[in-house]
Amino acid sequence: MGSGTWVKTPAPVSSNTQFDWGRDGKTLFLHKPGTLEMGGGIVEWNTETGAERYIHRPDKDVVSIVRWMDSSWDHGRLAFLEVNAAADGFNLKVIDLASGEIHVASRNFGPFAWSPDGRSLVGDLAFSPKGPWQSLFIVPGSGGPAKEIDLSKKLPPRSTISSLDWSPDGRRLIFQLNSSTSEVSLYKNLIPPDK
Repeated sequence: MGSGTWVKTPAPVSSNTQFDWGRDGKTLFLHKPGTLEMGGGIVEWNTETGAERYIHRPDKDVVSIVRWMDSSWDHGRLAFLEVNAAADGFNLKVIDLASGEIHVASRNFGPFAWSPDGRSLVGDLAFSPKGPWQSLFIVPGSGGPAKEIDLSKKLPPRSTISSLDWSPDGRRLIFQLNSSTSEVSLYKNLIPPDK
């Protein structure tokens, strides 16, 4: 950055990809669309050496399509939304980057963000066959039932939530509200305290 000279390094992926930084700032997690035979899956790509290592491969005869990807704040886990053609929706999958273990944390989740402590993810149901909602859902990163936060009484009718993120202190959420006009608002005291 300091030299003033731009250096372009093409990533080894096609268009329509998802990506996120690795822990060291030298690696990127990249989604490669396609089947197992086509090289589909998620790779950890070293931006300095060009080396690639697969961390997730699709099942045989399944086309890997990922619509959202995000590392936990400590970069210990990577979550992503992968098309589940058999269930007509999306699976929210989580990879433990140290062990390589992968599991489905939730089904039909929409765009999401990690909690700062890495224990939960918050998202909407934008990719649910039921359509978008006026609610947010908090799901444990380890998997389990989602806790709904219904915002319908506080939001304009027929509006939808997208592009959300959790504050570093875990007490606030920011998201885009889509309605007849679009706005970005920061909400405080939205998440009910744990009992």
